[in-house]
Amino acid sequence: MHTKSEIVNWLGIHHGYSSYLEVASANSGFQFSNIDTRIFSSIERIMYRLPPDYHDGLKINFSTTSTDSCLCFMLLIDKKKSFDVVFIDSYHTYEASRRDLELALLVLDKKGTLVVHGCNPSAVIYTLRQSMNGQWVGETYLAFLNFVNEKDCIDYCVLDMDWGCGVIRWKNDEIADKYKASIVSGTYTNRCDATIRAPYYDWSYFNEHHTHLLKLKSVVEFKKLHVAS
Repeated sequence: MHTKSEIVNWLGIHHGYSSYLEVASANSGFQFSNIDTRIFSSIERIMYRLPPDYHDGLKINFSTTSTDSCLCFMLLIDKKKSFDVVFIDSYHTYEASRRDLELALLVLDKKGTLVVHGCNPSAVIYTLRQSMNGQWVGETYLAFLNFVNEKDCIDYCVLDMDWGCGVIRWKNDEIADKYKASIVSGTYTNRCDATIRAPYYDWSYFNEHHTHLLKLKSVVEFKKLHVAS
């Protein structure tokens, strides 16, 4: 059984990473305490959509009660901070998921890895637009697919575990530098609406083609290919 934090810690060991950022809401994430501080000497957390009295006993570096993580990210972007691993477990609306992806890419180191939870829902019932009790991954998978298909600066796959964990990396250092330089300070590429309708918006199409669409890989396969590359 592989967990999200185990994947993050493995990436840290394999690549010699030392900095980690977690992006989550009050009802998502839950990996922060499992990140190995012997591997990651710097761990930070953005949390949004938080109740005013929220406290889980762990450090929260940046927080807001809003469903918009933008102001939290801007504090990092304006300081030109970057992280080796950014783990996103968004509030699972399309808008929040897409916003987190766009902003996380701006604080991802050019050698870094972005890990995204909720990219491979197992049934249409879990993909409702509005939040539901129990298991819910909403439209994160649609935001993820639109994001990776619109960016020619990144490579991606999805690990076949825990509702699908997307793994995104820059294609190379030069592309990463050019992309970040193209974004004006204090702004980001705002594609947080859901107006583009690709074939995979139809659940039957996604369900039939998800292995190809997501570049789905087992954890074992991913580790073998990752080590060999």
